[in-house]
Amino acid sequence: MVLQALSNIFYSPNIWQNRLLDEIGLLIVVGGVAAVTIHFVVRHIRPPIKEEH
Repeated sequence: MVLQALSNIFYSPNIWQNRLLDEIGLLIVVGGVAAVTIHFVVRHIRPPIKEEH
């Protein structure tokens, strides 16, 4: 029962629902790229001063 409801939510042919899942996936990908970029800039391009650690 629950499994069928979940499969209906995630595999529904509803255009708006699929669009929402695409938006969530896009936000996760953009967030991950932003996090990696910020980490790289802060740690490697502009590393912190040793005394601050």
